[in-house]
Amino acid sequence: MKLTVVILVIALLIARKLLKSGSGKVSASGKIETLCASCANVYRVKGGKGKELIYCNFTTDLRPINFEVCECTGYRSNNIVLLTRVIRIRAG
Repeated sequence: MKLTVVILVIALLIARKLLKSGSGKVSASGKIETLCASCANVYRVKGGKGKELIYCNFTTDLRPINFEVCECTGYRSNNIVLLTRVIRIRAG
């Protein structure tokens, strides 16, 4: 009984930590996804054996990102369609 309670408490602490970390998304491999995975300003290159290069294009220069990003002031979701794009499509 005590072991079950200890395991439950540990599982709750891990879940809480995952929810508090920026994106909180977990990939199929169990690795926490970086916020860059859903950003419109990202330039991502995936290679074999799980290797990946991530560059930020928020400014005019490509900046290498060498860590998992949880919060970013330059973040823009790639799921949002820009209003200027919608106006261009309707006008064209």
